[in-house]
Amino acid sequence: METKFTLYNFSGKPVNYWLANTEELSWSSTSPKEQKVTHSILIADRSGSMWNDINPLKQMLEKLLTLDEYKQSEMLVSSSDGDCTIHFQRIAVKDVMKANSPHLRSIRSIQATGCTGMSQALQAAKELIKPSELTGVTLHSDGYANDPSPYSEQQTMEKICKDLISMDVFVNTVAYREDSDFSFLSKIANNASGHCVLAKDVKAVYDAIYDTTSVLSRQSVPITTYKANGADVVVFYSASAKRINGTAGDLKVAGLTKDDTGIIVRYKKISEDEYRASTAQETDGGTHIYLFAAAQLSMGNLNTAKYAMISTGDMTLTERHAKALTNAQIAAMSKDIFDSLIGNPAHKHQKVPINLSDRTSVLKVLQTLA
Repeated sequence: METKFTLYNFSGKPVNYWLANTEELSWSSTSPKEQKVTHSILIADRSGSMWNDINPLKQMLEKLLTLDEYKQSEMLVSSSDGDCTIHFQRIAVKDVMKANSPHLRSIRSIQATGCTGMSQALQAAKELIKPSELTGVTLHSDGYANDPSPYSEQQTMEKICKDLISMDVFVNTVAYREDSDFSFLSKIANNASGHCVLAKDVKAVYDAIYDTTSVLSRQSVPITTYKANGADVVVFYSASAKRINGTAGDLKVAGLTKDDTGIIVRYKKISEDEYRASTAQETDGGTHIYLFAAAQLSMGNLNTAKYAMISTGDMTLTERHAKALTNAQIAAMSKDIFDSLIGNPAHKHQKVPINLSDRTSVLKVLQTLA
């Protein structure tokens, strides 16, 4: 199915034009893989800023490992934190959970202190991945990576995520507290075929860890790379997997089960003349624009995400998030867009047509005053 839409700016003027081609996910031609060895890697940020969260996190990990032992006792578990200390690696969960095992004692001994060297832990996790097994990584952090420096940490993390594209792995991230670096953690998850959860309470932490281990304990669908085929942006969306991943190029989709459904949408930017000549169905505030907004947000393109949000004609969303800049605001914007996509009944928003504005921009006023 091919549709087209226009992106508008804050003044209601066209910014650019897009074609969207949709492909349904289908497992009919690809049977789920036979159950094989799976590997869960847990990375905990134990920097000083996590001091208030570290004890609840340790308790939650023990509870989840207890459930994992019941569901899949042979699943391998590795644990590390970001200085980087590897507490244990490739241990069957049944052995981790033995009474007073050294692995349990190691988890219980973790203390919050020092800086955040997140890339060190993710690099260590990468070296534990084997091609013969599906690996799920869960990264718990407030996201402010700063060892040796914030810039070098972000660059290194993004490079590692690119390396993970060729591996049988997906990375879910858990952002602790509303003032966490949600944008950065969301970008890591998006680049590594996972999703980011803002953990406002213990239940959110539980759900995030369970999302990873539940995939590892069921029959997995083969990891698939969807070619861009000339598209500028490729987006995967699955309500059942609670995932939206987007990229400017070929897109890898991992960490799905045979029960998951979803779509792949390829977006291609076109000229105004091409737009007018196209016979594609014009969508006015439809699913494709909400999805485009969510994907751009996870890719770190805040302004483009806002233009897409405005272009949905959803005045409730626009009034609520047009000024979003802080991580807490961006996290709220991301959640609202996703809830709108899945049709959450609590998110009944006012929709209005996009109208062109002839108002003078703030920039022109400042230029006149200058």
